Amino acid sequence: MPCQLLTKHCFGRMFSQIGLRRVGFQDFRANGLLLPANEEAAVQKSMPLHRGPHRDYNEMVIERVGCVEETWSRQRLSDPAKAMVDSLYRLSLLQSALRKRLLADRRGIVLNREDPLGTGFDFTELDAMAELLWAAT
Repeated sequence: MPCQLLTKHCFGRMFSQIGLRRVGFQDFRANGLLLPANEEAAVQKSMPLHRGPHRDYNEMVIERVGCVEETWSRQRLSDPAKAMVDSLYRLSLLQSALRKRLLADRRGIVLNREDPLGTGFDFTELDAMAELLWAAT
């Protein structure tokens, strides 16, 4: 998940309550993915190019985390411990789904307009996967 989430005031209370360390923002194993940094490597590996900001991707992730925060905000009033556990679980599922999506259909996500593999976003599959996972929680 992009560290841009940490600059969004609307998520501040949730992240401070559940703990940034638990979410794993600074743990590359939990929240990282090594992507090619030049065009040749991106084409060779058939992976999205990581060059500069990727606003559309970040906006999509921010929207998903917003859904987690909305549920957390309601649930914490009646059961703070359950709200924390559920939110951590949902954020972990989101991290896994994002990683899986970036790796499984490598040509499906373009992180920025300079990506040599093409343009356009289709989050239909990711949306469906997230909805199924979140409905089960």
